[in-house]
Amino acid sequence: MYSRISPEDWHGFFREFRCANCGSDAGYASRPRNFLEKYLAPFLFLRMVRCGDCYRRSVRPISVPLLEKRKAVVVDHELAINRLEATLHEEPPKQTVEPEAKRARIA
Repeated sequence: MYSRISPEDWHGFFREFRCANCGSDAGYASRPRNFLEKYLAPFLFLRMVRCGDCYRRSVRPISVPLLEKRKAVVVDHELAINRLEATLHEEPPKQTVEPEAKRARIA
């Protein structure tokens, strides 16, 4: 019923991140949520990790390399509003109207 865990599996647990839920290899460091995660986990050489695909949190050894967090996108709101206002004040392109004679009459 239960399969035995081989030494290679344990070696992989300490050397690379692999999500137990979805199998993704994209892992990011997660912020500690409580006292145990903040003070006890580093003392035991552990840290909290979040999967980049399914967002599930888990505990991994500090030796596991992780991806760096993505940088936040900085938006200049004033510039965006000015561009939006400029596009709203532009005149729409004029449509050419075909003369009545060239239109096909239906029924």
